[in-house]
Amino acid sequence: MSTDALQHASDALAAAADPDGGLDELVASLLAGIDDEEQQVRVSSAWATCIVVAATPKAVGPVAHGLAERLVMAPDETVVRRTLATVAETDETVVAEALAATVEGDVRPYVRAVREADPWDLDDVLASEGDGPSDPARRVIRTDETAEESAEAVGHVQRDEEDRSDSPDPVAEDESEASDSDADPQRKSDATRKRERIRRLAASKTFKAIQYFSEFEDMTVVTPPRERRFADVIRTRVTADGTESGVALRLFHRPNDGDRSFEARLAEHLASWAAVGDLDGVTTVLDWGDRPRPWAGTEYVEQTVARRGRRPLPQALREARALTGTLANLHGRDVIHGSIDASSVVYPETGIDGPGRPLLDDVGLLFACRTNVDLSSILDPRYAAPEHFDRKFGRIDCSTDVYQLGGVLYTLLTGQPPYRGSVDDIRERVCAASPPTPSAVRSDLPAAVDDVVAKAMAPQKLTRYETATRFHREVATLCERLQ
Repeated sequence: MSTDALQHASDALAAAADPDGGLDELVASLLAGIDDEEQQVRVSSAWATCIVVAATPKAVGPVAHGLAERLVMAPDETVVRRTLATVAETDETVVAEALAATVEGDVRPYVRAVREADPWDLDDVLASEGDGPSDPARRVIRTDETAEESAEAVGHVQRDEEDRSDSPDPVAEDESEASDSDADPQRKSDATRKRERIRRLAASKTFKAIQYFSEFEDMTVVTPPRERRFADVIRTRVTADGTESGVALRLFHRPNDGDRSFEARLAEHLASWAAVGDLDGVTTVLDWGDRPRPWAGTEYVEQTVARRGRRPLPQALREARALTGTLANLHGRDVIHGSIDASSVVYPETGIDGPGRPLLDDVGLLFACRTNVDLSSILDPRYAAPEHFDRKFGRIDCSTDVYQLGGVLYTLLTGQPPYRGSVDDIRERVCAASPPTPSAVRSDLPAAVDDVVAKAMAPQKLTRYETATRFHREVATLCERLQ
């Protein structure tokens, strides 16, 4: 990253931190830079845009809508796609809403283009300059264990022509196609870098150690790591009992405060999650361990409620019926989820383009991590219950899961999160106001739907559904009445 680019990013971050800095003007300037004819200016503006989004939540909306408009005009524009993919890591829902509001017709190809794009690695880029500003939203992903390997991971790596030989690896085939001599040079560089990241990761001591300690017969890296809630997630292909399948390898984030009890808590909750893997509707934990660092291999999932958007009423209620049934079964095993939101309700790979059954992901992990991090880093505050914000509403328990699943039902019905605004604004509304009404967003919804959401999301626990089973029965009754 050039000195000018670093200064651009630094100035942008300083302006974003200034409440009188003119956010609209700043966003307009950055987006104009992304339109520039000079590649260096465009990339510099993209990095600065991502830094502003990470530092200033209010910038997410205007940035997402501006980038969505540019994506529609130029769907193959790499800088726009990568920047949108990075913004989606901050708020997937806003990006999905921006695309839905911009695209006329089928939005899925554009959503897929963003999902498949490689987000900017701001941490590596900034680290390569030494004195540049650090990105406040992303931690450096380090799977390499030696100084020599870490040094190799920073900066630009030249293409190794020997690695372009024929390979059965679909990722390698995709990237070879993207690196054709007629392709955009930036796409060629992106594909080369992605392939190098995959190779470095596969050769790292951490990955090799997990291969050794896991019960999988074989494990191959398919994509570079992406930072997600609780963990950096690597898509892998594994062989177990002679069968090949996709697995999400999760490398869990360690707390920065050196909490020595963290790994024991995490192991306890991973064991609880793994124990309910036989239930339909729960993401399966296939293997997990704590050497050389806490990790888990779970079934690979691609889509989330946050990304799929609004459903037709019958489908929304069918999915809610499945989710409430799953939650009732979880509670029957004395397992509390604690962090249900639109990103922890996922869909199996086979259901990406169909009606695949929704699954509950990240079961119980909030309880392992909440003492070490800010709540908003492990739970979307727009789905948080009052007791997440204020202990006077009680402890996090089964009733909390009911509240949060009510928020997910709201999103299934409307395509929007139940609340908007800053964390402070959301906290005030969640703890003091009446629950949101889906029909205020979607006028064709019957009053009975509003009643179910209102009861599930009641601020006071005593006025919510007494159990997930009661919630499930109400949703099932609605399904029968409205089919």
